[in-house]
Amino acid sequence: MRRLVAAGVAGYVLKDEIEEAVVRAIHTVMQGDTWFSRSVVDKLARPATSEAAPAEKPPLTERELRVLQLLMAGKTDQQIGQELNVVDRTVRRYLRNIYDKLGVDTRVEAAAQAVRLGWIRE
Repeated sequence: MRRLVAAGVAGYVLKDEIEEAVVRAIHTVMQGDTWFSRSVVDKLARPATSEAAPAEKPPLTERELRVLQLLMAGKTDQQIGQELNVVDRTVRRYLRNIYDKLGVDTRVEAAAQAVRLGWIRE
């Protein structure tokens, strides 16, 4: 839940909420405000525990991490594809997934973010 909030989620409604609460949540979020179920707010208000540590690990698959390593080695999409035995289009899909997960738009931003997070060494 903390990662969702950090990603900018405007609301989180549990499936056992009463119908009126769901309707209020939808209206509230549509008006630009936020809405979280009470138990979600309670959980978010508690300090993060050591159980939260795995959330700090990269949300990337092993293959996405490999693509990121090759990207940081200066490889082109075609070279990455040859190394991984996939077509360029697949490489671009991996890159789009990486960008989305890192919240970036370019190769340089992805590389910088990966280094900043300690996922990959320079």
